[in-house]
Amino acid sequence: MVESARSFLSSQNLDAKAFSDFLELPLKKAREEFEKLYIAEVLKKFNGDLKKAAAFMEIDISNLYRKINKYGLNHH
Repeated sequence: MVESARSFLSSQNLDAKAFSDFLELPLKKAREEFEKLYIAEVLKKFNGDLKKAAAFMEIDISNLYRKINKYGLNHH
């Protein structure tokens, strides 16, 4: 997941304001916000295909499903 997170970050055009907003958050909250954004983008990349998204993120599908429910993301 680390390598795919790095490639995701490098593909995003975060402006200075967006980046500084993340820096203002406590570490746990910033991590959760990043994870939610990352999962949403990966799901979009694979058109909601959980199997492909989980493989890309190198996590098991049940863990991905749990995170989707945690963040209230739509995978369809």
